[in-house]
Amino acid sequence: MNYWMKRRFKQIHRRIPCAHQPHEAYAIADTIMSPLTPAGPVVELGAYKGGMSAKLAIACQAAGRDFYVCDTFAGLPHAETHVTLQGKKKAYMTGYYAGTQEEVLEATGEYVWLVKGDFEVTLPTLAINPAVVFMDVDLIRSATSCIRWLWPRMVPGGIWYTHEASVRTFVEAIVPLVPECVLWGAGYGLGEHAANLAYWIKPRLTD
Repeated sequence: MNYWMKRRFKQIHRRIPCAHQPHEAYAIADTIMSPLTPAGPVVELGAYKGGMSAKLAIACQAAGRDFYVCDTFAGLPHAETHVTLQGKKKAYMTGYYAGTQEEVLEATGEYVWLVKGDFEVTLPTLAINPAVVFMDVDLIRSATSCIRWLWPRMVPGGIWYTHEASVRTFVEAIVPLVPECVLWGAGYGLGEHAANLAYWIKPRLTD
């Protein structure tokens, strides 16, 4: 990632409330722009106020990839309580992390397709084959729907990121959903500056 893009990302991070570390956005953006990443669109699952959306939109535009942001745009649809790797309880309440369509659209500068609604309703008819997915949905039920409908369509060699690497109960629930792959970074993230990020790689046909 070049200096100009990092500067843009820092400006976005200061301007928009974000629920991620700056280096997590750098890692995903680098994947989007990498020539080693297969062709195909990018999907963000869970947008909050659009901070990550704005950053990924810049990377998608630079890479010439379509960008889809899927969310209820009304916050979390139900409550769940999880336990972190350190044994701390983490409660997610209905309505947490709410951001409107207007906020996300303003953040992304319109370089985005917004898909509004519950994942179990919207994803079955989202007829795309993503190359990169960033899932920040917090809830096991939501993650299950996302993986159920999008993982089979993901292009071989595609990369699926989750932002709950350090939430033990979440990881324990979703790892069995993709039994053919290792969730790299589960439990510890991708280093201290990307502590919540983990990823799967969709097997290639020759893998």
